[in-house]
Amino acid sequence: MCMDTSSTTSLLNANGTPFSTTKRYDGDIQKLNAVYKKNYQSFDDLGTKGGIAYPTGYFTYSNNKNSATDQEALIAEIVVKVNQLGHSEIRKVDSGHMVLGCYVIGVTYSAELWKRITPYIDVLAPQHFSETHKINPVVKATGLPALLSDQVFGNVYPEALLKAGRTPGPVPDHLDRRVLYHLLSRRLAADPDFVGVSFCACLHDNAHTVAAYDRGQPGFFTIDNEPRSKTIATAQEANEFIYKHVRQPLGETAIKKLDEDYHETITAYQAISKRRNAFLGEQ
Repeated sequence: MCMDTSSTTSLLNANGTPFSTTKRYDGDIQKLNAVYKKNYQSFDDLGTKGGIAYPTGYFTYSNNKNSATDQEALIAEIVVKVNQLGHSEIRKVDSGHMVLGCYVIGVTYSAELWKRITPYIDVLAPQHFSETHKINPVVKATGLPALLSDQVFGNVYPEALLKAGRTPGPVPDHLDRRVLYHLLSRRLAADPDFVGVSFCACLHDNAHTVAAYDRGQPGFFTIDNEPRSKTIATAQEANEFIYKHVRQPLGETAIKKLDEDYHETITAYQAISKRRNAFLGEQ
C-alpha cells in the first residue's frame, strides 16, 4: 500500500511492489478501486504513480472499515520493520544489550502485533498502566516482561483530554502527584509482570509559555530552583520500594488490593472533575 499523509510515502516489499496490496485484494485492482474510489489500471500502476490517503490524526483510522483495516495493517508492517532494523543494528555492536524496543505512545499495540515483534525485543514497552489496553495478557502470551516506558503520574492536561477520559484526571498540585507516585510505584513493583517503569515528569516547574498544553507542568524543583522536598521524599521512598519488590513480587491478594487503591483514587479524581463541570452547568 502507499500511505499519503502530508506527502506520499510507500512501504515496499523486497521486490519493489507495494506491501501485500495484491494479496489483500486477491490480485483484483478493481476491488481496491472500489474501496478507495480510484481508477488504477493495475497494481503496477498503483505502485508507480498512486497514493492512498489516510487520516493523519493521533491514532485516527478511516471511517471506511476496509480502508481502516488496510491502514492498521500498514502501520503494523512499519512497526515490524522498524523493530527488525533496530534489533539488527544493535546486535552488530552489542550482542548482550537489552533491547527495549520502541516507545509506544498513548496506547499499546494489539496482542497480535506484540507477538510479531517479540523476536526483536527483550521487554514490552507500553506507555501507560492502562485498563483499556492491558499488558498483562500480552506478557503471558509472549513470555516477555513489561517496562512502562512513560508512565504519567501528575502532568497537567487540558480539559479536553480530561473529559475524554484519556488522562488519570485532574492533578492540581504536588500533594496529588505524591499520591499517584506512591500508589503507582507500589502497584507496579508488586506485579511480577513488570520489571521497571519510567515516570513522565519535569525536573523544574514550567510556565505555560514553555511547556505543553494550556498550563505549566509541575516539576521536582520550582522555577527558582528550590527543591520541592516532600515530592522528592515521596519519590525516593517509592523508588526504594520498587528496587526491593521488583525482585520480590507480592502475592496475588496484595497486588489486587494495590490495584483497587490506585483505580479508586483515579475514579475519585475524575469524579471531582465531573462535579466541578456540573456545578458550572458544563458537560
